[in-house]
Amino acid sequence: MTTRTIRKAAIEDVPALTHILNDALAYKLSHGDSAGGKAGWTEMGVQQSPDRSEVYVIEQDDMPVATMSLSWQDEKYWGTQDPIAGYVHRVAVRNGLHGLGHEFFSFIFERFRSSQAPRCVDQSVAAL
Repeated sequence: MTTRTIRKAAIEDVPALTHILNDALAYKLSHGDSAGGKAGWTEMGVQQSPDRSEVYVIEQDDMPVATMSLSWQDEKYWGTQDPIAGYVHRVAVRNGLHGLGHEFFSFIFERFRSSQAPRCVDQSVAAL
């Protein structure tokens, strides 16, 4: 029986997260998608996540297989905003294990709903 859990990432996860992010980049590039660049991830780059990001891991049978970051501010793309939304970045799944997005986004939507500040969930994405 396959067991999946979602948890916050720890420093010990950096090598696995680097591998997962590079798998996702290779997949995108193999499908002609170079949005976000072509340079691969390094462990140092993965460690330098913004302090305001919550980085999560999906483990399958105790092995990290997916990652995503949740931020409550995103000045780079949206400028300074009132605290009304969450911003999801770096969604990546280990090669060969595609299809975990629904599980991850269900988890993130629950984080939005349970947060202290009023947040907005885009229903078009919630239908994934």
